[in-house]
Amino acid sequence: DSGFRDDAAEKEIELVQQVVTEVRRFRNDQGLQPGQKVPAELTLTGTALAPHEAAIRQLLRLQPAGDGFQATASLPVAGATVALDLSGTIDVAAERKRLTKDLEA
Repeated sequence: DSGFRDDAAEKEIELVQQVVTEVRRFRNDQGLQPGQKVPAELTLTGTALAPHEAAIRQLLRLQPAGDGFQATASLPVAGATVALDLSGTIDVAAERKRLTKDLEA
């Protein structure tokens, strides 16, 4: 250990990791491909995450919310909110089949 430690920076990175992990878990649960781009609004104001918005967007493949954005899912995590517009990203027939199979099990 060199004696140089930045506890605040470590905490910020832990928060970024927490957001990325939770959103990736949600995306996986929804059947989205890891590389699939999704429109999203990030509410990071007042959090230690605000300076890391670009990195979070890149890691999660989140596109900026544009005209017609409608949040269909909202994830509160680490004091921030990630709102996703999943319309058009989920194969409804395949998801219905998967859910029916889960219910039958």
